[in-house]
Amino acid sequence: PGFGGAIIIDDPHKPDEATSETMRANVIDWFQNTLESRKNSKETPIVLIMQRLHENDLAGWLLGGGNGEAWEHVCLPAIQADGSALWPEKHSIDDLRRMEQASPYVFAGQYMQRPAPLEGGLFKPDQIKIIDAIPADRITWCRGWDLASTTDGDWTAGARVGRMEDGRIVIGDMVRLRAGPDERDAAIVNTTAADGRNVKVSLPQDPGQAGKTQVLYLTRSLAGYRVTSSPESGDKVTRAEPFAAQVNVGNVLMLRGDWNQKLKDEMRMFPNGTHDDQVDACSRAFAEVMIPRRSF
Repeated sequence: PGFGGAIIIDDPHKPDEATSETMRANVIDWFQNTLESRKNSKETPIVLIMQRLHENDLAGWLLGGGNGEAWEHVCLPAIQADGSALWPEKHSIDDLRRMEQASPYVFAGQYMQRPAPLEGGLFKPDQIKIIDAIPADRITWCRGWDLASTTDGDWTAGARVGRMEDGRIVIGDMVRLRAGPDERDAAIVNTTAADGRNVKVSLPQDPGQAGKTQVLYLTRSLAGYRVTSSPESGDKVTRAEPFAAQVNVGNVLMLRGDWNQKLKDEMRMFPNGTHDDQVDACSRAFAEVMIPRRSF
């Protein structure tokens, strides 16, 4: 009774913009500030039809709570839970498996309605072997950092990564916190002291004078330790690819800890997840330990 129409939203995200946090936020802002004000009444239904492109796309945001609305979620993956094709006349199961193999990211979002493949896209974290003790080999260590300066949203992460003499890589520890600049910097100093002088420290340098000042301050705070810094070059995927290659061939070990699952979950979603701080920290540390040792 009194039905005054419905609002239908069809694919609000462009695939090539969905990895941009700014562009995703623009769509969510449009939904909150423009679209919802167009309802005739509180009972006006809104229907959203879309492919999943990111963990925090509009559908993900709404299903995660959104503005507190109640949503009915209809999800139709191309491959059903029993392994059969949803619409075999359109795509047979063999066709779907070939498509999945060829482009796992695209297939996961457009065909399976997941923003990343269950087995991982760029990273295959199930290839990482969990160990209960660090091997006794001579290991070249580095703690790579990805810095944030807020108490909500982004995380600061510090990954201790080592290269063994046989070429295998070991992730020995992960520090992760949300904190303001003072608490963050204190954590970096304290973590460095706990690691000891045989663990190199690698810091990212943000563009501009503020980034140079930040790195200069931290380097002085870590006097007596081996500290290096550099601007981030290339996009996150490009920086992560060398480390991911080692993960995917089973050449990476990880010390058992309560941080393991969060790191593996982030790898599995990368680069379509909400957070990538741990991956960035690992990639930075890995790049540093792979620099050939100098002989004198």
